[in-house]
Amino acid sequence: TLFRSRLQQPTEKVVADTKELVSSTVTGAKDAVSSTVTGAKDAMTTRVTGVVDAAKGAVQGSVDITKAVVTSSVNTVMSSRVGQLMTSGVDTVLGKSEEFVDHYLPMTEEELAQLAASVEGFEVATLHQQIGRA
Repeated sequence: TLFRSRLQQPTEKVVADTKELVSSTVTGAKDAVSSTVTGAKDAMTTRVTGVVDAAKGAVQGSVDITKAVVTSSVNTVMSSRVGQLMTSGVDTVLGKSEEFVDHYLPMTEEELAQLAASVEGFEVATLHQQIGRA
């Protein structure tokens, strides 16, 4: 019988066969668990991705609708008489603020360089030269 034939084998052979049997059983179980975990993970990833995509679509739809409403409202207001007066007033205020900035703030290095370049070629008379001409 099979049991008797096993008993007649050398101990090393029985131990080696037992190790191989245990190893293949553990490997098979490990592969089965790994496959199950991977399948569950893939299924969960697919579901989560679907939910996220649906949420993105809903949010994007809301953003697009809101954007269209705001754009339409702004265009309506800006094309009205009030909108035109408001635009004119803003232009006037910006123009005045630029004048104040130019008048009260010192020139930048770039502005000074442009001014210096524009007056090159003109000689500036010294005080002595100006008195001599008088």
